[in-house]
Amino acid sequence: MVALNKGRASLDVAVPGFTPAARAFTRFLKRIRELILTARGGSIQTAINVAHLKKEVDSSAIKVEQQRHDAEALAASAARVIELSGSVETGAVGVADTATRNLSSAVASMEELERVKARMLTIEQSVDAFTQTVNMLAERAKAIGEIGGIIQQIAMQTNLLALNAAIEAARAGEAGKGFSVVAKEVRSLAERVNAETKEISNRSDEMIRLVGSTAEGTAQIQQGVVESVSEIAATVSRFESFVADFRQMTETVETIGASAQELASVNRDMSARIDGVAKAANEVHDAMSSSARRVDQLRGHTEDIQTALAEFRTGGTVFDTLVVATENLRDDVTRYLGGVMGRGRNVFDQDYRAIEGANPPRYTTSYDGEVEAALQGLFDQVLATLPGCVYALAVDNNGYAPAHNSKFSQRPTGVYETDLVHCRAKRIFDDPVGQKLAHNTKAFLFQSYLRDTGEVINDLSMPIYLNGRHWGAVRVGFDSGQLA
Repeated sequence: MVALNKGRASLDVAVPGFTPAARAFTRFLKRIRELILTARGGSIQTAINVAHLKKEVDSSAIKVEQQRHDAEALAASAARVIELSGSVETGAVGVADTATRNLSSAVASMEELERVKARMLTIEQSVDAFTQTVNMLAERAKAIGEIGGIIQQIAMQTNLLALNAAIEAARAGEAGKGFSVVAKEVRSLAERVNAETKEISNRSDEMIRLVGSTAEGTAQIQQGVVESVSEIAATVSRFESFVADFRQMTETVETIGASAQELASVNRDMSARIDGVAKAANEVHDAMSSSARRVDQLRGHTEDIQTALAEFRTGGTVFDTLVVATENLRDDVTRYLGGVMGRGRNVFDQDYRAIEGANPPRYTTSYDGEVEAALQGLFDQVLATLPGCVYALAVDNNGYAPAHNSKFSQRPTGVYETDLVHCRAKRIFDDPVGQKLAHNTKAFLFQSYLRDTGEVINDLSMPIYLNGRHWGAVRVGFDSGQLA
């Protein structure tokens, strides 16, 4: 029993003796072994499932976090859209009001132009009638001038006749004296008629000149009026087209205003829905965070169960082989590092110096160069002799690995994806699993996790003590499929 309690004996051992108690105890141990194997297998399978669940939860948490950020950004954008749509709505309504007022002014201006056009047509008709009157006056003035000329000719002929009569009266002597007086009066009258006729002719010529000038000015006025009427008509036509376009634009602006109001309403509704999405995203984020914590708790509980079960040697199982191999590696590494420390090397040196250009980051210390080859030999021996072993190494209590298996200690290529898999020596494994085993001081720690290279690994670790001081741990990674 003492050996069983201390893990130095396996549960598949037969209790010596043929007594009923011995046989009963053997059956009891067998039953206990079966229960432990069942519990261990269930816990390992649970741990594997938890590792996969952890991966999915972490991946979902990242997506939910991104979704939450996107929802918050979308909500902020929606709020900005509402603000802008409100401005557009206000602007559209203002433009519509202004357009309506301007349309009214434009219609009034067009009506005024129509009235001006009508008045210009009336003026054109009046000027046309006045032109006809002036033309008639010019013709009458010419007729008067012609009549004056005729009268002047008659007066001149009368004057000649009166002169001839006076001459004849003088020849007649006393007998023609009376006729001479008459001839004199006729001549005097002819002279006055001739003078008045000249005056009429001069006035008639002046009248004709003035009438001609008036006719010329009237023609110019008439031409200006005709051109003005034509221009006003063209302006009215263009203004009618402008008013029609303005009316259509006003209708369009009113439609835009109505659409902006409807858009504002839709945006407000959309913003409310987006706020709901953001709230739901926050709730999902909180739920995922809670799920992640619960998964971590479940993983922790599973690891506690596995650690407790690891203390029992069931015998004849893959797990027992793994435990023995890990114990042997722990003892070998402890003896070797103790010898190095005995030669004066500070194997507790934690002044990690970054190796230039290493990605993922790698570090060197004052002792890693001396111990790397020997430790790698120990690690490779486990990797070669333990079926299902994925890796074997030792880390200090910060997770620093001064050496690793030779297959994981290849020369760096500078390609991150390649070096992540094949260049793992001298790295600090600061992930939760690596840190937990590095700080663990219990006899066993059995963890299941999703490795950064993608596969689910069962990791069995045991602490290393050098002269009573906790240095770190050995860790052996095992194919979870074989243990399951």
